[in-house]
Amino acid sequence: MEFLDWITDVSALSSTGNKLGSTGAKAWVTQAELNKFKLEAYNHLDLYKLAAYYIFFSRFGLVDSVERNAQLKTYDGQHWHYEPWDMDIALGCANNGVIAYEPPITRDSRAGGSSYVFAGRSANQSNVLWDCLECWDVWMDEIVPEVAQALYDAGLTYENASHMFDEEYVNKWSETIYNESGHYKYIDATNNPKYRQYLNGARMSHRHWWLSKSMNYYDAKWACGDFAKHSIQFRITKEASGAGTNLIKIYPTNNTFFKAQRGAQGGEGGVTVFGDGLTEALINVGASIDASSKFDDKEPVFIFGATSIEGLDLSTLLINSFGGNIGRGYTDIDFGGAYDNVLGAQLKWVKLGAPCTPDLYLNPDATSYINNMSIWQNAITGTNESKQDALENLELVDVVGWSQQSVANPNPGWLSELFMG
Repeated sequence: MEFLDWITDVSALSSTGNKLGSTGAKAWVTQAELNKFKLEAYNHLDLYKLAAYYIFFSRFGLVDSVERNAQLKTYDGQHWHYEPWDMDIALGCANNGVIAYEPPITRDSRAGGSSYVFAGRSANQSNVLWDCLECWDVWMDEIVPEVAQALYDAGLTYENASHMFDEEYVNKWSETIYNESGHYKYIDATNNPKYRQYLNGARMSHRHWWLSKSMNYYDAKWACGDFAKHSIQFRITKEASGAGTNLIKIYPTNNTFFKAQRGAQGGEGGVTVFGDGLTEALINVGASIDASSKFDDKEPVFIFGATSIEGLDLSTLLINSFGGNIGRGYTDIDFGGAYDNVLGAQLKWVKLGAPCTPDLYLNPDATSYINNMSIWQNAITGTNESKQDALENLELVDVVGWSQQSVANPNPGWLSELFMG
């Protein structure tokens, strides 16, 4: 009972002082509450096991096993941890078994903008344990990413999870027998029409799509797993300009995080990370990363998290504070890392701005121009066995400011719009 007494005492401080913020967990927690929690949490909680469970229910969208259906257990009478429980609702499903929620799902996700997705959370109640943990920067910014990488290294990957679902369960049993409990609870229940069991069908394609999107999001949020394997790379030579003048603008397919850096690990010039490291980007809003420092084309620039990029605007990279040109242009652009083996190519438009050196070729079949920069040529790397083009869904290229001579052989293949001149 010591733990319950302690967490009750922590919760009692939620009325002491102002809340830490107006959104998310901060809307529930006061500074006095968080101070007591941080001071005494080590006496009661295994913070690393809690991080593991947090990662697990976040990645798989276990909306029914966290807020209310909680089993806390201890093996030493001192430190407590969550025991996995009531995990039959996952991967975008609601409590009635219907596919209802798009990825990613967080504790703050809501259904249609109203009720919370995680069962048990509402406008009037929230789980004090997870609220305090999410407000604790050391736990969220250090422990959770560390455990997330450790779990990835141990095998918690999209490939392994999909193999378990597809090969070890679904393909060995009929979908009814595979989850007889779910069939009884959601399909054959007396309040559901009998014909639903024939219309429900297999969910493999949805499962692959949902899990891949969720895994990509949390890889980005915690900068772990496959995050650094998916990047758009380019080289450019330019002088420094005033802060906020040269921006990398990213427009995502979903809420996510990006990271931009100059230089490769182990390179001569070291690594310079732009901004504060991870930059959050919201769908329909996007994000801007300040890249106003001096660039040398010997040091590649990486934009990590590229599988979630729908639009990329690099048009201001060579403009100084007064609107003049401050560089020679691009010498290489490689969009290959924007391809995802499950989600395919999501990049739809790019805005490049100043000319490149040498010329840009927009012909996807221009194999004779191997020594010239082509956004098509290096679009995919040899690691992708399918060799599908990361730009196969590209609809628009904006190279306004370039002369006709600098865009040779403009046979843009799938493009529907090309802006130049």
